[in-house]
Amino acid sequence: MFTGALAIPELEPKAVKKPILFQTIVGAIGGCIATGVLGGSIEHVIFGLIAGAVFGMFANVWLKHLPIP
Repeated sequence: MFTGALAIPELEPKAVKKPILFQTIVGAIGGCIATGVLGGSIEHVIFGLIAGAVFGMFANVWLKHLPIP
């Protein structure tokens, strides 16, 4: 679900005004939720938040390599 949300600015550029900010926030939320669901401690959740933010920040680079129609 979060990968799809990260792809929104790439697939529909007019849908989001600030795509990098949108992708960074969605990535951070996704990383936080993923580590929380997996039962991580607060340190793990914070790391997931930071890693997800970085993952989202560079989404425009790695999304080009996915087979999205």
